[in-house]
Amino acid sequence: MQLTSIGGSMVIDFYPIKNKNDRLFPNHKLKVLSFRGKTIKKSIINYDDFTRELTDRIENYDYKVTDNKKSVPQYHTFSKGELA
Repeated sequence: MQLTSIGGSMVIDFYPIKNKNDRLFPNHKLKVLSFRGKTIKKSIINYDDFTRELTDRIENYDYKVTDNKKSVPQYHTFSKGELA
């Protein structure tokens, strides 16, 4: 999923994540924040934070959903015990 700010300078992409064994983690998303085409920050957020952020950005900051297609899961290497 992708959100874009009013002027188009800020873009937030959310991707599903998986490990090296292709195990999906449905309760977590990779969040990629870009400003004017340059990646500023990447982080993993839980599903509750994802839904809260979507609602907040759309309702309070007039962000638009610019891509609602199912994104390709991104690989992530997890430390022992992470996202168990």
